[in-house]
Amino acid sequence: LKKKWMDQVRVIFWGPSQLTLTDNQDVQEKLKEFQSQGGEAWACKKCADDLGTGERLARLGVKVESAGPMLTDMLKDGWHQLTF
Repeated sequence: LKKKWMDQVRVIFWGPSQLTLTDNQDVQEKLKEFQSQGGEAWACKKCADDLGTGERLARLGVKVESAGPMLTDMLKDGWHQLTF
């Protein structure tokens, strides 16, 4: 986004990465920077329910949704997936 290589980018937080985001101020600052450039942050609802992170994620501007349908729709719509 910053260098205009892509028009739209979504980061999806799964499992323990949700805890890292909700507990780490440095990661939250990176998220804010990403969001200010037009990036979208989403999180798996099942993981959020299991970890108790849903409300904290929502306050950070993260969209918490069921991951299966979300990811399926994105792939059907032609999104490319990068996992790390």
